Amino acid sequence: MKVGIIRGAGTGAELAEVFKYVIQTICSRIRKNLEFVECSNTLATYGQSHLDAPEVIEATVAADVEILSDFYRDLRRSGGKVSFRTAINAEALYLFRQHAKAVKTVLIPLGVKKLLIVRDEMQGYYSNTSLNIGEDTVRFSGQFSKEDFSRLFKFSLQNAKSVLSEPFQVWVVYKHHLFANVLENWCRSKCPPAKLYQPNDATEKLFRYFDTAHDADDLLFITGNEVGDILHEVLLFHLGIGERSCLCCKNIYLHPNYAGLTEYQTVHGSADDIADRGIVNPFATLRCVGDMLEDFFFCDGFSKTMVAAIKNATEDGIVTQDMGGKSSTSDVVEHVLNILQF
Repeated sequence: MKVGIIRGAGTGAELAEVFKYVIQTICSRIRKNLEFVECSNTLATYGQSHLDAPEVIEATVAADVEILSDFYRDLRRSGGKVSFRTAINAEALYLFRQHAKAVKTVLIPLGVKKLLIVRDEMQGYYSNTSLNIGEDTVRFSGQFSKEDFSRLFKFSLQNAKSVLSEPFQVWVVYKHHLFANVLENWCRSKCPPAKLYQPNDATEKLFRYFDTAHDADDLLFITGNEVGDILHEVLLFHLGIGERSCLCCKNIYLHPNYAGLTEYQTVHGSADDIADRGIVNPFATLRCVGDMLEDFFFCDGFSKTMVAAIKNATEDGIVTQDMGGKSSTSDVVEHVLNILQF
């Protein structure tokens, strides 16, 4: 199995090495074939470049988007299907996601029920199609399209059928009353079973749905990236399901040039201020390993196994400074590997 590796600056190099070491160790123990395909470039992060002049930042963004495009195209052509990426500059990331027609999926178990959030990364505010930076004004434009909505709904429904129990509810959450109701009409034509909500209504209904309806159906929640970005953080706090420094998610690319590629990423940022000190929290990276092994290496139940090992380490106090501990990154990694049973 080929696994792509993309490093950002900051703690990216350290976390990429953690990922490679852990998945290589586990694959060796369970006798799974593994081949790394590594991007030769280190991509910029916000912390590295935020003080640069706008024209310098834009040039860096353009170069990094080209690097991402070439790397993922070549990875797919060589038969690769999956990759791990550390944090990079969000502007480059969003532009590439727009180009590659990306969606982000987050599956949240809530007792016997499950919530699948699908974030539309291919259109909307985060994915502007033109940008002009003046001295006093920033002008940008973006777009929505019926074709992209069709792509989004087709993927979302197929993915939901593989991870949710049927029948499940479908909620679509955008500011759909804007643009002469065109978005609403497209959504209704492309996804007839969906209930359409404004973001403020959906947040309230979502909390009530899972707080009070204990026998409720599983839920597919399709939303714009802007809404999903904020809502994910709110859900982490409201549901008590973890801290962003310990969580991961995955992006799936739907453009024909990249179709079939899945990218696992840490949810946290690049933590440039602690780079090269050996104290970066590895839990999100370890969860990427667990999810990838289950999804692509046919290791059934390995996601839960990894989560349980991380919980054990937390209860033992083997955590990094950001979680109140004194352990180094390598101490945490070795502790988790010792807990895992094969």
